[in-house]
Amino acid sequence: YVVYTRQTPIVSVASVTVQGQTDSSATTQTVGNDYVVRRYGIDMFRVNDNDKIVINYTAGLDSTADNTSALKLVILRAASREVQNLHDDVVGMKDLTTRNVAPVETGFTPEELNSVKRWRRVRVA
Repeated sequence: YVVYTRQTPIVSVASVTVQGQTDSSATTQTVGNDYVVRRYGIDMFRVNDNDKIVINYTAGLDSTADNTSALKLVILRAASREVQNLHDDVVGMKDLTTRNVAPVETGFTPEELNSVKRWRRVRVA
């Protein structure tokens, strides 16, 4: 069986327990023998229909790895553009005369969104 988790990707699994319909207590499962952890959920091997499965896991982007540094950089760049255009101190220093001046781009640029596309959340149904 495949158990899909609500939050993905899975960073680590603390424990997995299974309680059968006729069992009075839950049994702790071991990684490798009873289940395999995937990014989207867990592949369970020794379970039956209608068993109660409890998974304690941590999900999200792994902050200990360097895979989020590019994402943080994109967010900081977009935030600095917003502050540059909208901050009260900056507005007072800008030339507010009407000329054909190209507006400064705010928010995320298409190039930035494409560079972090692999971290978007994809639902597996």
